[in-house]
Amino acid sequence: AGGCSGGKDASDLEKRKARYLACFQLGAPELPEVSGGITLAIGDETITVDEVAESLKKRLAPIAKTGDLNTFKSQAKAEVANALSMKVSDSLLYQEAKKDAAEGIEDILEEVAEKQVNKYIASFDGDLAKAEEALKKVGMTWETFKQSQKKMMLTQSYVSQEINEE
Repeated sequence: AGGCSGGKDASDLEKRKARYLACFQLGAPELPEVSGGITLAIGDETITVDEVAESLKKRLAPIAKTGDLNTFKSQAKAEVANALSMKVSDSLLYQEAKKDAAEGIEDILEEVAEKQVNKYIASFDGDLAKAEEALKKVGMTWETFKQSQKKMMLTQSYVSQEINEE
């Protein structure tokens, strides 16, 4: 009866498999998109190791250059914990803001985000290629830039409303 199934008979494994599959057919939350690395799903958003690592490169590079592994480990651990905590908090706050948002807000956000794109390009004296190169250096595309602008605006608006209500 045992074999490779770890002491479970085949019918028990089939039952567990059926329950697992039924869970996804009954509308359980979707799994995060495959990224090739460790991910953390928070509601309908996913935080990847790459996102956290990218945000820390500039702060940790000088520490890494000192050559003291123990110092680097202790400081890096604290920085990673802080960065992850901030990303989780931002994600949860944004999800609350989305739930609370007025109908049609997406159109308004799109319009304002488009203006932010134009401002960003203008900050490079209107040179689209330079602006795009700068975005690439921080790991963004025009689409991710616009999405981040929308998230930031919606979250800031939500926080302002919450503060004013108190």
